[in-house]
Amino acid sequence: MIASRQNSFLAVATLGVYLGLILAGATPSVLAQAATAKQFSVKDEVVTQEDLDADPKVPAARKALETYLSETEAFITGLAELASSPGLLDGEHQYVTAVDYGCGSRVYTYGSDPKYTGSPRLQPEFADFAIRLSRGRELVPCRSIPAEGEGAGRRTVWTRIGLDQKYFWIELEAVRPSSDEARLFSDALGKIRRLQQSSVNTAIRTQLLRSLKFMPNDHHVRVELTLPRGSLDTLLASNAK
Repeated sequence: MIASRQNSFLAVATLGVYLGLILAGATPSVLAQAATAKQFSVKDEVVTQEDLDADPKVPAARKALETYLSETEAFITGLAELASSPGLLDGEHQYVTAVDYGCGSRVYTYGSDPKYTGSPRLQPEFADFAIRLSRGRELVPCRSIPAEGEGAGRRTVWTRIGLDQKYFWIELEAVRPSSDEARLFSDALGKIRRLQQSSVNTAIRTQLLRSLKFMPNDHHVRVELTLPRGSLDTLLASNAK
């Protein structure tokens, strides 16, 4: 039944692209190549609720993604309030940190002190956002860190946040128990993102879901988000009070 619905969707999507190219006057060779390419592209992007129900990583991944999206939305809303100060968001601002979390509430700074460049007025905002962004228990479970020896019982997240005149970006890399688990969790995050793209109704979340990328990097999950500065400024203006 699931396969039948997916096949029907693929047929309709491919036919739509094919007809559009015909109307545009494409040659037969272009039509054949484009229709075939689109079929594979659509198939890769199709995600159904049944797909999510069959993936055991989805419940934790859904909570991790919701934490990420909610905290990023809150940060952008906060920037909108600060944008009224002339020149405050100009220039380049960057915050880089690596943090270990105990399984309780204690927070440890890992390695050297966090590094920040930019307006001193924005540093507390960036620092608080980095901590809140990486606190999702589902993203970095306590079991990710060795049970014994150095780092026992801790959770580790590397975070880099940047804002300049071209882009706003976030790079987050979180430890997972194994490389296989990092790959499976990245896949689950990607499935949820694609499904949610068709149902969100806020400008901020639409932009975030469209710009997010998830990828495994050995035994880490890497989460990347890049927004052009023009897109960010549009969001800031719409959320200004």
